[in-house]
Amino acid sequence: MRRSDADNRAIGGTLNLNSLWSKLGTFSISYNDDRRYNSHYYTADYYQSVYSGTFGTLGLRAGIQRYNNGDSSANTGKYIALDLSLPLGNWFSAGMTHQNGYTMANLSARKQFDEGTIRTVGANLSRAISGDTGDDKTLSGGAYAQFDARYASGTLNVNSAADGYINTNLTANGSVGWQGKNIAASGRTDGNAGVIFDTGLENDGQISAKINGRIFPLNGKRNYLPLSPYGRYEVELQNSKNSLDSYDIVSGHKSHLTLYPGNVAVIEPEVKQMVTVSGRIRAEDGTLAG
Repeated sequence: MRRSDADNRAIGGTLNLNSLWSKLGTFSISYNDDRRYNSHYYTADYYQSVYSGTFGTLGLRAGIQRYNNGDSSANTGKYIALDLSLPLGNWFSAGMTHQNGYTMANLSARKQFDEGTIRTVGANLSRAISGDTGDDKTLSGGAYAQFDARYASGTLNVNSAADGYINTNLTANGSVGWQGKNIAASGRTDGNAGVIFDTGLENDGQISAKINGRIFPLNGKRNYLPLSPYGRYEVELQNSKNSLDSYDIVSGHKSHLTLYPGNVAVIEPEVKQMVTVSGRIRAEDGTLAG
C-alpha cells in the first residue's frame, strides 16, 4: 500500500464574539498551505452587524490577506466594506481594498427575482483612487446573471480584470429523463431519479404538481422533474395559480411513488380543458328568461 503526503493543507475557524459582548460580531481566520506550488495564504476577517430593521440590514466587513508564493516576497492586501441588504432581494456593498501598493474603491450590487427565467443579476466595479497601479488598469469590473429556464439553469459571467483581460464564462446544467417512449428534459438537477409527466397539454397550457407539499409548474405536453432517490413521494396534480385556463384532471390526479437511483416513473393523467360560457338567456320576444 502506497502512502503520500497531501498536496494541500487548510485550517480555519470562526469565533462568535457576540457571546462575550452583545455588540460584537464574528472573527474568522484561515490558513492554506499549498505544498505543490510552495505557496501560503493567510486570511483574517471581522464582520460586525451595524443595523437590522424594517429597511434591511447593514453590516461592516474588514480584513487582511497575506499571500506568499515560493521565494517571492509576501503580498499583503487589506479591505473594508459596508454590506447593505434591502427587502425584495436587493443587496449593495461599498468598500476599499489596498493591495500591490495602491488603493481601490469597490462597488457591488445584486438583485434577486422570485419568478421568471432570470433569477439573479449582479455587477461590481473597482477603481484605483490612490497609489501607483503600474501595469494594472485603474478601472475593472464585471457582471453576472443566474438563470433558471425550462431545459437549463446556470450562470453567465463577464469580467474585466485589473490586468486588462476580459473573461466570459457560461455554465449550464440540466437533466434528461427517459422511460420507454417517454423522454423529457429539465433545467433542474435535484437527483438521479425522477418523474415524467405526460399531460398532453398544448404548449401554452400549464398545471401544477404538488410533491410532498412543494409546488412545481408543468408546462406543455411533457415535463421531467428530477428527484432524489430512496424517497417516497406523494404527487398531486392541480390547476396552476399562474394560468388563466382551468383543467379537469379526470384520472391520475394522485400518485404515490418510491424512487431508487436511475428510476424514472411516468405519470400520464387524463386532462381536459374546462370552458366557461357566460351569458343571458332570452325568450323569443327578446325579453330575459325568468
